Amino acid sequence: QAEGTGSYALAATSSEGVWYSADSGATWNASAGIPSGTVVLQILLNGSVAYASTYAGFYRSMDHGASWTFRSSGYPSPFISIGGRLVGGVGMNGIWISDDEGATWTSSNSGLPISYFMGQAQYPSSSSICAGDSAIFISTGRGLFRSNNNGASWGLVAFADQALPSVTVSHDTLVVSRGSDIQISVDDGQSW
Repeated sequence: QAEGTGSYALAATSSEGVWYSADSGATWNASAGIPSGTVVLQILLNGSVAYASTYAGFYRSMDHGASWTFRSSGYPSPFISIGGRLVGGVGMNGIWISDDEGATWTSSNSGLPISYFMGQAQYPSSSSICAGDSAIFISTGRGLFRSNNNGASWGLVAFADQALPSVTVSHDTLVVSRGSDIQISVDDGQSW
């Protein structure tokens, strides 16, 4: 995965950690702080602050990704940053939010369908997560859901009980992959 802003860029590898560039990719250096051999699930660069979700935990960088500090043992992926809040999916454990840059995470599954397997609660696993102008959207194995309050609660938008590999949004236009076709909504999910 690659992520960039301005002349800064980050690249995550499957076994060599995170690399950073301060000159638009002309040269690359290995980042410090994420253990060698760590599988990086996702990176996000937001100004000079960067976040990395790995199987070894969640990390934050305050210097465009040159060095990283361990924040917590959870590894939400996919995740986004919106309004100072991190919102991420953690497999069948649903959606989790952090208001302290990933140091602690709180479950935020209000409005998501729940099922039980061997007595354990399971929420739909999020395939992708994105933020539009007025809402956050997640595609799951049980449909497309929206939060109008930065991830505090969720409501079904469309495609109930359908597996959706991905969703992306630009302003009020949503694009959803249903595996065999693409669905587009230009009115924030009201019609498709």
